[in-house]
Amino acid sequence: MRYAVLGVPLGCIGLPLYVHLPKYYSDTLPLSLGTIGYVMFATRLLDCLADPWIGKLLYHNRQRRAEFLWLASAVLGLGVTGLFYLPVLGLESPLLLLSTLLALTYISYSVVTISYYSDGLAMGSGYERSTLLSAYREASIIIGVMFASILPIVLTGSYTETGAYRLFSLIFVVLLAVCVTLYRKGQAAYTVVQSPSSPWRRLFANTRLRWVFLLYFFNATATSITSTLFLFFTTDILKRPDMSGALLGTYFMGAIAAMPLWLKLTHCLGKRTCLMLSMWTAVISFGLALALGEGDALAFFIICLVSGAAMGGDLAVLPSLLSDALDEGERDGALEFGIWNFLSKLNLAMAAGIALPLVGSVAPADYPRVLHLSYATVPCMFKLLAIAILFISPIERSSRP
Repeated sequence: MRYAVLGVPLGCIGLPLYVHLPKYYSDTLPLSLGTIGYVMFATRLLDCLADPWIGKLLYHNRQRRAEFLWLASAVLGLGVTGLFYLPVLGLESPLLLLSTLLALTYISYSVVTISYYSDGLAMGSGYERSTLLSAYREASIIIGVMFASILPIVLTGSYTETGAYRLFSLIFVVLLAVCVTLYRKGQAAYTVVQSPSSPWRRLFANTRLRWVFLLYFFNATATSITSTLFLFFTTDILKRPDMSGALLGTYFMGAIAAMPLWLKLTHCLGKRTCLMLSMWTAVISFGLALALGEGDALAFFIICLVSGAAMGGDLAVLPSLLSDALDEGERDGALEFGIWNFLSKLNLAMAAGIALPLVGSVAPADYPRVLHLSYATVPCMFKLLAIAILFISPIERSSRP
């Protein structure tokens, strides 16, 4: 639990940074939405490209990991506070300060996240223990996401938009400070091993690791596409934009509720079989969305619950496969999770690059059909590719430890 607790503030701030901030700035800053989008894209691209090298930095300086964690947490807290207080300054040209704050916030968030995940690898050296730590961590992150989904809505009932988000940022700073302090008390020691000269060299030297990265990339791209198109689907296909929050909450609740079941199944069936089950469950649930239309919100609630449960299996099993793929004695994982984080952000960018242009380029008469197919069919294609990769890969083909 001391390890998992840090996931709450990381999940809590991820949603506002990537979802709420563009709308907040378009309402409060003297900048066009296009300018805000370009700035956020450029800083996120910088953050994405920096991830493998952040992993290398943490790997080479793992004896000073605690110092990096405290420093990055402090910068993250200041960056988030600065981002939500920026409109209060009343600057005529806040572009430079906005870019600086975004870059500092994104990169410090990446440092904390990579450190957090790699510590889980250092602690999760057993077959079942790695899955347990992964499930606790991902569940706590989802709890943070749900907290961030609800709190701004509650605060805007009593404050203005700027006042609500400023208070939200201060609550986040307090939550981050408390959770980092609790987390540090349960942190594991690190094993010193020989460091490669480049973080990419580790990727190409370990066959099992390459398969895990490939599997993760295609599997996560499917989820990223559904996330990108979710609000469009609820608004333009179901015609129930008012229920999008409840539907999204059902999806996350399904993931959390299913994790104990996936933990039991990994003990009985093994991780490979469980991952197959979770991915096939996702394919079936995505496919059933093809049959939905206007007013089918209740059926979509069930689909969200089932697909959320499938995602719970992915979250519990996939990171633990990365832990199992590490060579004996290499229990740090900062390099690996630097690459993992890079792939995670890359598939989010790919999802936007595939789904949004596909939907946005069609004629208005074809829009509903293309959106429907893009939401329900394209993710299935990526999931099926991931299933094929898992099927032909050597991941956990031998008897379990």
